[in-house]
Amino acid sequence: MPEGLQEPTRPTPPRRPGPAPGRSSTRRRKVVPVREGSSPDARSSAPPRPKMDTGPVPPGTLRPRGGVEPSGRGGTLPIAVKLSIFTGFLVGALVVSLGLAFSHLSYQAIDEQVNHDGVKLATLLGAASREAARMALVGSRGSSEDRGDFPALAAARKRFQEVRKEVVEGHLKETPAADILAMNILTGDGKEVLLGEAFRIGVGGTWAWPEGASAAVVEIGEGHLGSERVRQYSRALQEEGEKQPFARAVVWLRADAIDRVQEAVRVKILAATGIGLAVGVLLAFGLGTLLTRPLRELVLDMQRVASGDLDYSATVRSRDEVGVLAGAFNAMIKGLRVAREQELGKKALEHELAIATEIQTKLLPDRIPRIPGFDIFAFYLSAKEVGGDYYDFITVGPHHLGMVVADVSGKGIPGSMVMTMTRSLARLAAKRNPSAADTLKKVNHVLAKDMRRGMFVTACYMVLEIPARAVTVASAGHNPTFVYRAATRTCEKVNPGGIALGFDKGPIFDSHIKEETVRLESGDRVVAYTDGVVEAVGADESEFGEERFMGLIREHADKGSNAFVNAVIADLDLHRGKADQSDDITILTLRLD
Repeated sequence: MPEGLQEPTRPTPPRRPGPAPGRSSTRRRKVVPVREGSSPDARSSAPPRPKMDTGPVPPGTLRPRGGVEPSGRGGTLPIAVKLSIFTGFLVGALVVSLGLAFSHLSYQAIDEQVNHDGVKLATLLGAASREAARMALVGSRGSSEDRGDFPALAAARKRFQEVRKEVVEGHLKETPAADILAMNILTGDGKEVLLGEAFRIGVGGTWAWPEGASAAVVEIGEGHLGSERVRQYSRALQEEGEKQPFARAVVWLRADAIDRVQEAVRVKILAATGIGLAVGVLLAFGLGTLLTRPLRELVLDMQRVASGDLDYSATVRSRDEVGVLAGAFNAMIKGLRVAREQELGKKALEHELAIATEIQTKLLPDRIPRIPGFDIFAFYLSAKEVGGDYYDFITVGPHHLGMVVADVSGKGIPGSMVMTMTRSLARLAAKRNPSAADTLKKVNHVLAKDMRRGMFVTACYMVLEIPARAVTVASAGHNPTFVYRAATRTCEKVNPGGIALGFDKGPIFDSHIKEETVRLESGDRVVAYTDGVVEAVGADESEFGEERFMGLIREHADKGSNAFVNAVIADLDLHRGKADQSDDITILTLRLD
């Protein structure tokens, strides 16, 4: 152990205040205070790659794979089945509607035909039976003592039979004889039968015969003879000039023919409806299957892609909407492939950054030197996963301690690599070299040869001479070092000349580098930092500034170095507010007790 140095202490790292309200928590922030023992744990293992089910999709199946489940309220029936049901329903409704319409029209036509036949029969019967009816009326009025009229009644009945046969067989061949129940001649009031059988039902309703004269009126009535429905047609027989008819020609027809025809039509309608439904469903199913086949194929393509096969692409078979959808799907697959490649690259980069962060963390000193009479502390906070700031403690000799605070231009991996080179060169150059300026010269001679154009390193290198309680400061284009004087409670700037490391390979750098020695009194404090402190930007885009920083130094200089750093960081967070950290922050301070 060098003289004047003791076993390093285990300082309590600064307690960071929580993020300001509204500040995004997605940005990775790594606080690396100098701690005892090993460096903070870092994730060095590769991040797990996403697992994908690349197994084949069974042909013809529509079961989702890869965790993709259908959602919604539309049910699980295929589109072809839905289309078949819908089309079959429409066809069935159309067939039923047409059947009902035809049934109604058929009923009307049959009813009109029956009435037409009945009226025609009654009219023909009345015209042909007029004389026979008058003869029968005269014969029916004779007394029982006078039998001379009975031969006339018999002749009338015989004539009526001939007329009825003639009407049925000759004049109405289109009316089936089986539908005619009876044909009679009744008295004028319709209460007695003059000619024909004793058969009658009630009379009611009227119906005007459209082909006859206006006086030719046929009365229509309807009733039942047992279980059979019967319709009656009555034609008045009267002489010209008379107001009351002397007889009526009456025809009875079976009306249940209408019911029979309606039942036959109903059966035919049901049969046609069933056939129409079956044909409609079959046609709709075939058409739906044909129309939805491209969609089913596209669904299978989607399931295959959803299972993880992003190298697959759908086949575009048409230029219709399904073809456009397949083309858009292929474009989406291409985008997914690009996104997957980017994601894998991002994962690999994150893994590399994690390793770089771990390496950088291990390169920072894990212990703070404990020197009697001196209170030393350091703080580091990177703006990204890998920062470009650097600080170190170097044992120069038995009575000298070197302290470095450096800032590499650029961030990320390049800055980390340059920082690693600078650290190694500084440790080699500072060994047994109490001159701060000469140490930076030696570092620059080697670093400038390997530095890429446009990159440089600013550094503040201080050598603490323990017995003399003096600090020699050399600056390679770095921010000025602040020295707080307890006696006067003032803050001084120490900024010896020098340009940044890496700009020049030797002559210019060597001619500009200077060093300055500061002797410390009890209570004095030295503060070295990077520009991430004074250039911290707040939400209002204002910088923290040197004056505010110097004010904080004066305000908290009497505190221990750990508490001093905590106070500075808290004020920086308050100034930044919701704004993101724009640069790495490094603070190294020592105080003479």
